[in-house]
Amino acid sequence: MEHQDDQSSSRDRAASEHATVRSDLENTLSTALDRVDALSAEMVELQRRAALGAVAGLLAHEVNNILTPVLARVRVARKPDASPDAVEAALRAADECVSKTAEIARAILALGRGGTADQPQTADILDTARLALAALGRDLGRDGITCELRIAPDTRAAIAASSLQQVFVNLFQNARNAMVRGPASGRRLTVECRRLEGPIGTLLLDVVDTGPGIPVERQATIFEPFDRPRTDSAGTGLGLTVCRELLVAAGGSIRIGDRSGGAHLVIRLPAAADAGADSAEAATPASSPGRRAG
Repeated sequence: MEHQDDQSSSRDRAASEHATVRSDLENTLSTALDRVDALSAEMVELQRRAALGAVAGLLAHEVNNILTPVLARVRVARKPDASPDAVEAALRAADECVSKTAEIARAILALGRGGTADQPQTADILDTARLALAALGRDLGRDGITCELRIAPDTRAAIAASSLQQVFVNLFQNARNAMVRGPASGRRLTVECRRLEGPIGTLLLDVVDTGPGIPVERQATIFEPFDRPRTDSAGTGLGLTVCRELLVAAGGSIRIGDRSGGAHLVIRLPAAADAGADSAEAATPASSPGRRAG
């Protein structure tokens, strides 16, 4: 009888120790998962700030380019013998300058604010793509790049606009950096949106450029942290990783597409419940560098 009591006591102690170890492991795992979530959020924030820093110099340069010709026209218009035509030209130039600068400022502020818990979790894809282009600071046309947005108006995706804008800014910057290292002719960035057939609304966005493309040896790791080409000494190596995290958080994804002749990335996003058009309208091909179709 005493032997049985000893066995029972040993089993109780073992069970208690097992429960304690299990509880400790569960607490450790929970703490580790919380830390992973926190680090992921920090990574997104750090990359967002890096994106802002990357465009800051281009922004200052571009705004200076906008202001310089306007200032010259205003000085001509202020002369006592200035003609009414000169004054009118100065006013038109000033109006265009203010509008353009306000557009850039609005895009940068939207990117800088980031997402918030009470922010609407839907994005107008065409408007967000245009904001991202403005947030680049330097117009793509100045690098001889034609941009074509083949996106139907009022097409909305179930993702925060600030998150989608950050994704676009990263992809557009990568496309520009790749194309300016190649031939000056034929530079084109195309963003096309289409809807998949099915009961659950799904949108596909093809982001295609005419740069050198993604090397085969990098295709398996391009979305991993700190993966970047050897020629890119200024990048953080986090841009595409953050793009993937933002899209996955919204129930979407990003992958390498199969079009040849340049980089091709395919974004999949759930359509917003109030999404408008059933399919993307093809934009009229741009006839001059930098013109934004759509």
